[in-house]
Amino acid sequence: MPTYIKENLTGNIMLAQDNMTSAYAQSWLTDKGYTLTDFTIGEDTWDSVDTIIQAQTEQAKSYSDHRASSYPSIPDQLDYIYHNGIEKWKTDMILPVKEKYPKGAE
Repeated sequence: MPTYIKENLTGNIMLAQDNMTSAYAQSWLTDKGYTLTDFTIGEDTWDSVDTIIQAQTEQAKSYSDHRASSYPSIPDQLDYIYHNGIEKWKTDMILPVKEKYPKGAE
């Protein structure tokens, strides 16, 4: 059964491994400059830990995937720049996507 270190604020698992003692986990956090009260050290099955890590991975991908798929194709963007100029391209094609999917948004 793995021991894990989970960030309290986000619920993200930062480290999970078999045979990790609580003392090692605390040492790992303090060596990296983290505050121990911001984290939970616990144990669970690998299935549960893997499920949380997979959700974290999907969540991390979603921002860039959503943004990338929302932009028009490169040929369409270049055509728009040619006919309308860079500033109009930024305001009409780029800014709406950046506003819809801002960096750091969940």
